[in-house]
Amino acid sequence: MALELVPLTAAHCDEYLAFMDRAFADNPAWSGCYCAFYDDPCPTEQWNPAPSAGPEHRAFRQAHIRSGRAHGLLALDRGKIVGSCNAGPRAAFGNLRIFAAAVEDPAEPVGSIMCFVIDPGRRREGIATELLAGAERRFRELGLTHSEAYPRAVPPNPEFPVTAAYYKGSPAMYERGGYSLVRSYDRFNCVRKRL
Repeated sequence: MALELVPLTAAHCDEYLAFMDRAFADNPAWSGCYCAFYDDPCPTEQWNPAPSAGPEHRAFRQAHIRSGRAHGLLALDRGKIVGSCNAGPRAAFGNLRIFAAAVEDPAEPVGSIMCFVIDPGRRREGIATELLAGAERRFRELGLTHSEAYPRAVPPNPEFPVTAAYYKGSPAMYERGGYSLVRSYDRFNCVRKRL
């Protein structure tokens, strides 16, 4: 597979939003997120990823992208977005939510992999693995020393849609990529790789 990986910038904003409009076909309960969850400073209890909140989150994310404050990579196949990875310097995210428990030194130069969204018709093709490798390259370019991710600590409920079960990436993908377990929490593991 020959994917082109590009940073999420204003140049791709409209097509990114169109991709997100259709990416949650198997998990409509999350279709209103638009990957704004980790940048919106609102308390987690007030966050609503449902379709009813979609227009608000879509506008927030659009403004974030157009202003140059959004993080992440897009995977393009023949110019069409087939996947997205929300990844950037850990310190640049507005709200790490429960994953802030993994932060021991806020000044440490760490890149965080927050989530993956893969086109429903293109899953299990290795797109997330390509995006992970691309995020690591980007982190090195930014002078970060580690890549960190927060996959689920417990096996996913088989009734969950794939987008809910593995939106952080599968534990097996990180293991294959050379990540090591740093700490375990009730709902997630913290895994790391030195860059």
